[in-house]
Order: sequence, then C-alpha cells, then structure tokens
Amino acid sequence: MVIRRRALALASAAFLLFVSTASNSAAQGRQLTKDEEREAKAATSALANAFAGKPVTNDLGLTWLRSDPMQAQGDKNIMAFALSLDPSKAPSGKVFMIWRVLPSGADPKDKKVQPIFESFSTATLEGQTPFIGRLFLAPAGKVDVLVAAHELTEGKSTKAPVSVIRQTVEVPSLTGGDFMLSNLYIFRSRKYDAPLADVMEHPYGTPEEENLPLASPTLAKTEPLRINGMLFNAKGRVAVEYAAYKDGVAEPFKRWAAAEIDPARQGIPDRVPLTDFEPGKYRLEIKVTDKGSDKTITQSLPFTVSGS
Repeated sequence: MVIRRRALALASAAFLLFVSTASNSAAQGRQLTKDEEREAKAATSALANAFAGKPVTNDLGLTWLRSDPMQAQGDKNIMAFALSLDPSKAPSGKVFMIWRVLPSGADPKDKKVQPIFESFSTATLEGQTPFIGRLFLAPAGKVDVLVAAHELTEGKSTKAPVSVIRQTVEVPSLTGGDFMLSNLYIFRSRKYDAPLADVMEHPYGTPEEENLPLASPTLAKTEPLRINGMLFNAKGRVAVEYAAYKDGVAEPFKRWAAAEIDPARQGIPDRVPLTDFEPGKYRLEIKVTDKGSDKTITQSLPFTVSGS
C-alpha cells in the first residue's frame, strides 16, 4: 500500500467542518450546484425521516460494504466507508448523496442532538456494481451513519423516492490505544485516467489508482495478491510474517517475511506474487508484531487461485 501520499492528501480533511444543513456545505470546499441544491432538499428530508424512525425506501439498492480507519485528525478519526448500488435504477449514471453521522442510538426527540459530521457528494456510477468510497470524521466510539442517495439528472428531478440506509460503525481509537491492525482485505486496482488532485472522494487507494475490495477473491497466477491493511499505535518497528495454507492442508504451503515496517508508514506491504501457487483455495495468514510493545496480531484472508 502506498500510504505516504495518501496520508498527506488526507491531512487536508481538516477543512471538513461539521455541516448542519446541506445548503451551507460550502465548508466542504465547494458550493452545491443548482442540480445538487434541488436534490439536497429531498435527501435532507429523507435523512430526517430516517432519524425520526419514519418509513424510508431503498429503491437504489444501496448496500453498505465496509468501513475502515484511515488516520487520526485532532480529537477525531478519519474513517473511510464504501457503498454499492444498483446502477440500473439510476439511468443517468449519477447519484447525489448526503451522509450524516450521529451518536449511535441518539434519541430523535432530543433537540440537543447534533450531527457529528455531515457531507455531500455526486457520484458517477461505473461498472455493473459501482464502488463508492467516501469519508467521515468522528471520535472513537459507536456512531450511526445515515446515507441518502437520489438519481441526479441535469435540469430536472426524478420521481423516484430518495433511497436511505443506516449503518452502525464502531470507530476505533487511533491514538494512545493498543497496537491495532485494521480489517484486512484483498483488492484489485483501477487506474484513474489522470492522477487525482485530492482523494477526499476516493479514500481507497492512491492518487493514481482506486483499490476495489474483493468479497470472494479469485486471482490468476499471473496477477499479484494485493492486500490492504493499516497499522496504528505501534511503539516500535513492526515485523510482518506471511503463511499461505492450501485448503485442507494443516502445514503451510509457504512461509516468508517482509522487511520490518516503520510504524509512521502505517500500511503493510501489499503485493504477494502467486507464480508458484497451484490452482486451488488458500488462506493467507498475516502476523504483525510490534517490536516496541512485543504485541502480536494475526489475521487471515481466504482466496482462490484460478487455473488461467
């Protein structure tokens, strides 16, 4: 994982201030367009209904994929999250989104409850199962993330209802806590047509490419196994050891170690060659050890190597 440039880009998240309404989302760095202003009214109303416990719809098939800690930002943490939806329900190829972060279980009747974070975005849909990655800031603890999305068409609104989902997220402590490894995932990359000036709307990856997590990874021998994982709260350099197990075999097929990591770099090495892996199902075990605290964390990832 190339993390240094991402960390620098994410440092710009300091300008993301709390937003009480979509109309003053200029705090995000740009004004809403006229089309977005139109959609924001409906989306904001749908979020309010969801928080109040009123019935909402999800015609777009919004699906929560995952959330991942990125780095600490003052007294809060930057969290990436990923969604997908049904692109056939948005033939224009674009959706307007608002996401609001609230304390988990907050009482909608309590007028003192304020959003921890709120932001907006227009997403351009790509592929049959679009991957949409975005960010929010929140302190450690449980939060509820409410996302409202609506197809965006230029110059007019659609009659389809606004889609809403609600997801509870456990935000970890990224400073001052125990040695931690974020949930690992295997991914393929997608190159951007041109390097991104900012990764605020593409937190998974680097300015050159986006990391697309694979739910059930099947990889060819000719491509590398790419792994994403972030380390936090290390007291010293971190040792990384790998062990690959073939399905049904107790002894590891292969063991190897990576060079020790500077904890300031945060990300584990992300490329594992598969040229000597025979077709079949495997489990990759990754063990990280903080040399400063002598604490070890182990995670495993299943994957399949195809015959082609």
